[in-house]
Amino acid sequence: MSNASPVTYTQTPNLLFDYWLPQLGYAELKVFLVLTRKIVGWHKERDRISLSQLESCTGLGTKNVVTAVNSLLEKGLITKEVIGKTGYQNTFYTIDFCPELLAQIMSNAPPLTYTQAPNLLFDYWLPQLGHAELKVLLVLTRKIVGWHKERDQISLSQIERCSGLARKNVTTAINSLVEKGLITKEVVGEKGSQNTVYTIDFCAKLASESILRSDFTSP
Repeated sequence: MSNASPVTYTQTPNLLFDYWLPQLGYAELKVFLVLTRKIVGWHKERDRISLSQLESCTGLGTKNVVTAVNSLLEKGLITKEVIGKTGYQNTFYTIDFCPELLAQIMSNAPPLTYTQAPNLLFDYWLPQLGHAELKVLLVLTRKIVGWHKERDQISLSQIERCSGLARKNVTTAINSLVEKGLITKEVVGEKGSQNTVYTIDFCAKLASESILRSDFTSP
């Protein structure tokens, strides 16, 4: 495709995938991902972000965004500071993945590690995906992209555990992601000892529809 910009990434702490993912609700997860993109993705310590931006980037209504922000504040994952006079106020957010949790959760805690999550996930797909779709896609992103693989063998039980979803929701989400062209799956092996191998592609649908352009591939 002509004039297509290279795909860029946000260095996303694996704590989001490995610890927070099964614990966060739909709105919390979407808002947290937007803040991750806008702060971490642009290499900032904090950023001014309006409610209308959060609504647009998540596809959520104002009430759900406000509730999610308050919940993330209570969890200690973000902070916010309102600056300016009434009528001219701006809200600045900081984000904290709470790496000290590793010391509480795990013995011999490893250093903070990251997954290079494609910005297309945040900028294009995020407002379009449902709760289960988003969580399953994030699990696959962690296990494939995060481990620098082209594909990986992943069981339904692994996806259930990592996403916090029930099997029925996981299966429905996988089928939906396959239909959207975001993932492929291949069942290998003989009956009774079969394994499912997944691949992930954030760009196939976009390229086929000529959507992949500079506004979805900024740093």
